[in-house]
Amino acid sequence: MKLSLKWLNDHIDLSAYSPEQVAEMLTDSGLEVEGIETQGTNLNPLDKVVVGRVCQVWPHPNADRLRLTLVDVGAGEPIQIVCGAPNVAQGQTVAVAMVGAKLPGKDGNTIELKKGKIRGELSMGMICAEDELGLGNGHEGIMVLADNLVPGSLFFGSLPRNEDWVFEIGLTPNRVDAASHRGAAVDLSAKTGLPLKERALMAWPQIEAGNCPAIDIQVPDDCHQYAACTIQNVTVGDSPEWLANRLLSIGIEPINNIVDAANYVMFDMGQPLHAFDLGEVAGRQVTVRKAVQGERLLTLDGKARELKGGEPLIADSTKALALAGVIGGKSSAIAHHTTSILLESAYFNPQSIRLSAKWHQISTDASFRFERGANAGAVVSALRQTAEMVLGVAGGNISGYRHVVACPSVTLEIALTSAFVRRVAGIDLPMDKVGEILSSLGFGLFRIDKETWQVAVPPSKPDVLRPIDLMEEVLRIYGYNKIPLQDKLHASLPTTQPDHALRLDAKLRKILNGEGLLEIKTNPFDDDNDADNLRIANPLSAQLGVLRASHIKSGLSSLAYNLNRQQRALRFFEIAKEYGNRNGKALEKKLLTIWLCGSEYAHDSWQVDNGKMGFYQAKALANKIMLGLGLEIGAAAAFDEPGKWAYGLGHEGDVVKYGQLDKKWIKLADIEEDVFCVQFEYDKLLAKYGELRVRYKEPGRFPWVTRDLSFVVADGLKYHQLFDAINQLATKFLTHTTCFDVYRGKSLGEGLVSYALRFVFENQEKTLTDLQVEHDMSLVIHALEGLGCQIRK
Repeated sequence: MKLSLKWLNDHIDLSAYSPEQVAEMLTDSGLEVEGIETQGTNLNPLDKVVVGRVCQVWPHPNADRLRLTLVDVGAGEPIQIVCGAPNVAQGQTVAVAMVGAKLPGKDGNTIELKKGKIRGELSMGMICAEDELGLGNGHEGIMVLADNLVPGSLFFGSLPRNEDWVFEIGLTPNRVDAASHRGAAVDLSAKTGLPLKERALMAWPQIEAGNCPAIDIQVPDDCHQYAACTIQNVTVGDSPEWLANRLLSIGIEPINNIVDAANYVMFDMGQPLHAFDLGEVAGRQVTVRKAVQGERLLTLDGKARELKGGEPLIADSTKALALAGVIGGKSSAIAHHTTSILLESAYFNPQSIRLSAKWHQISTDASFRFERGANAGAVVSALRQTAEMVLGVAGGNISGYRHVVACPSVTLEIALTSAFVRRVAGIDLPMDKVGEILSSLGFGLFRIDKETWQVAVPPSKPDVLRPIDLMEEVLRIYGYNKIPLQDKLHASLPTTQPDHALRLDAKLRKILNGEGLLEIKTNPFDDDNDADNLRIANPLSAQLGVLRASHIKSGLSSLAYNLNRQQRALRFFEIAKEYGNRNGKALEKKLLTIWLCGSEYAHDSWQVDNGKMGFYQAKALANKIMLGLGLEIGAAAAFDEPGKWAYGLGHEGDVVKYGQLDKKWIKLADIEEDVFCVQFEYDKLLAKYGELRVRYKEPGRFPWVTRDLSFVVADGLKYHQLFDAINQLATKFLTHTTCFDVYRGKSLGEGLVSYALRFVFENQEKTLTDLQVEHDMSLVIHALEGLGCQIRK
């Protein structure tokens, strides 16, 4: 948001302060100044641009759109200039760039004007438009200057000095009260103690309400009040220079005198207004209603919008006129042929306007203010100020006026005690000073007792709802820099997560980062139209209208993005949620998902073979996570999810599953490589981790003993079945078992496989004997033979 210092001076006399001091006061009061732009102070005094007077104009003999002119530039004989401007005429006073003048170019470079011929006719200079001298964007015609300027005098020396400083404010969403020059001036008045200037409005004429169209508010929840007046016999045209310059100073392009007057008041007082061509309002009726689904409205930006249904509309008896509080309609816009206008000022429900603007992806200066909560108390005064300005810049007379209140506003009162002030501020702030600050900001005050103020919140402060909000108002004016820092600062970090959940998050990230995985953050929104998806009531866009149903799918887009940029070894993980909709009930599931794709290593090396990542890397990673968390790895079994997984294994009720994704599915993400995934159900993992009790085991003092045996089994018998059978044995000294080799070959026979197992035995109390080891080994051999295993000879 931009604020003009000259404009601020209309509300408060800041002549005693420099622009830098004003910027500092604005920042201290909560309106952070992000930059200061100077205007009218650094005009380049080009000595080759002079005032000229057009003595004669006649057609160019070789070009229909060009004309020849003789221009008096105060140097004796007039000079000939070829001009293409449609508005050049004899007797005009103009700005002339002489031969040798260096003019500002479009790209920041300068252009030196040279003598030359245009279509065969000599041209000794150029009659200038605004943009050619860097004074604006106007290029429709040449500038026509005041007749009292002397030909030959320097053009820039003849300009009135129009110095101004414009502040770029980083306005926070809760400070809609300061979204205007008046609002910012209130803060400066409270900060400096200087009085605000009061503007006297003209006496409202005695007019009949019947001359104004009837107002019907059908949606009082969306529109609390609506005021309107009609003005007859207006003349639509360009705004006077002072009004156009005011709007240009804050980056607003002038449109016409009536629209500019409404815009001026919005930036002056903070209340958006809109002007309709009264001749386009059918039936002498203005209705505030909800849109019907499929209804269409051609808006001022030239877009034909199909309404979703439910948006607040301003309509006449036959059609929609405007998307209430957001943007007007094209059919009722002010045009040059307009002679009568309907001027509106209203208060709309912020939630309704925010929803409407988001639905149609429109952001206007009006919606910016309405969706944050405009000042309900300024509806009528803003209308009167705008009407007065229209009469001044466009003529006419006020013929009708109506004001309908559908939902009266209630003044909120808040009790503020000295004990609360002391606790929040950290200092003993006198209640008289508190009352002085609040009163200067427009709050109503009633003294209950010496220690308590009863504070009435003005309608310009919709964000003030609690005593803590009042303290924010007090302290930003009092000055945070006046509150001394204590030697010790105390702070607490609230969390809704139990301690073991925080530990699990930290532990998982440490394990995964240690394995070379990178954490990603994917978009939880999707465009899938499946009926089971959870739909968003207020989507950011039509392409992101549902919450994702598959966390795995979200990561595939990240894989595709990196593969398309020639990244070879991709190892990603994310802890996030996926969502669903079952029988109208919203469901969510938190997951840890890992994606593996491409080569094992980012770069080839002579030291190791750089193969492709596969199933066993996914399995090993799942096991490392379980072991790293101190959890036991249970039995694994195949699971079946056709269309999503090609194959894979799941552990213990699908706490974790891992495998290869179906190629048909990953091709939807334009991925040609194989993708392997590991997915933990986070809540189940968290429950197991929460039950974990870490026990310390002292390292053994006595040597352990190993035995290696190879067993031949049927190919259908899986290793985990052997492992489970061994773990169920009541062995005394067997501590762990590993498989260190798997062999298939003709020497074994068809359908057979050999597993080479290593058994480790240990006694914590004394050295193992051969008899103890042989006893436990006999139990193992007997158990495995019961599964059909044979010791390989």
